[in-house]
Amino acid sequence: MTDSKPVLLVIHHPDGGVRRLALSGDGKALVAAVSADEATSAVKEDAIEVAIGQDRYRIPIELLEPADAH
Repeated sequence: MTDSKPVLLVIHHPDGGVRRLALSGDGKALVAAVSADEATSAVKEDAIEVAIGQDRYRIPIELLEPADAH
């Protein structure tokens, strides 16, 4: 893989709000791509758990793998 593109995840909330998360370069964390709040994340079993402000997410790692990796 010569040119790796950043993985960007957009989460849509029922109230119309969104969160944009980016996968860190080492693939072990999700960071806030656009937010006034800082994101913290940790790998837990088969998912990455993310906290931003009062929001909490559990993102399965398999969703973050490139489509051509399957």
